[in-house]
Amino acid sequence: MPAVCVSIGSNLGDRSANLRFAIEKIRKLADGRINVSSVYESEAWGYHSDNPFYNVAAIFESETDPESLLDRLQNIEREAGSGSHRDKEGNYTDRILDIDIIFIGDKVINGRRLTVPHPRMTERDFVLVPVSELSPEWRHPLTGLTVTEMLRQIK
Repeated sequence: MPAVCVSIGSNLGDRSANLRFAIEKIRKLADGRINVSSVYESEAWGYHSDNPFYNVAAIFESETDPESLLDRLQNIEREAGSGSHRDKEGNYTDRILDIDIIFIGDKVINGRRLTVPHPRMTERDFVLVPVSELSPEWRHPLTGLTVTEMLRQIK
């Protein structure tokens, strides 16, 4: 079973409670077996916001096909009350909950709805720092870099 890594972020409402909600829902998808990083606070990425994010990474095993997994994670976001992550102009917006699939083992997926590994993970310390806590030696299947090496490149 491949290890799935997700990044979970929240910058609206009770950020801690939002993260706990997502983790518990994902724990059910993972039959209770999930590893979760410490919480990291970060500024919004790609847009200005006065609301900083709380971010965690979570790793779990799943045999669910990637598109179905994406659907389940998006359902968790909606269940938490999170709307679209973009405004009508296509810009990022604040959100109650944002869950992104970062990697699924060493799979490479370039679909219409899903790209794995996450295409912007190498630019985001708020993703790489929590992931490095859980899986510092995971290697990006396209670049061959470990999470630790990617993190060094953006610091």
